[in-house]
Amino acid sequence: FKNYDIKNEVYVIGFILQFIFTGRKNLEFKGDNLSEIIAKCTDKDISKRYENISSIIDAIDILQQ
Repeated sequence: FKNYDIKNEVYVIGFILQFIFTGRKNLEFKGDNLSEIIAKCTDKDISKRYENISSIIDAIDILQQ
């Protein structure tokens, strides 16, 4: 766990968001705004993931406008 970072948790949050918003247990990207958020959360390249939970919340808030 010496390299553990919040971005490791962001990956899991992507899966949870997928389930909450779609009811699906596997990742499916349809090219919409929600899919973009989930894809960014679960990107294999950790440097491309959201920096923190607040950034994810901000992105979801934009969807609701």
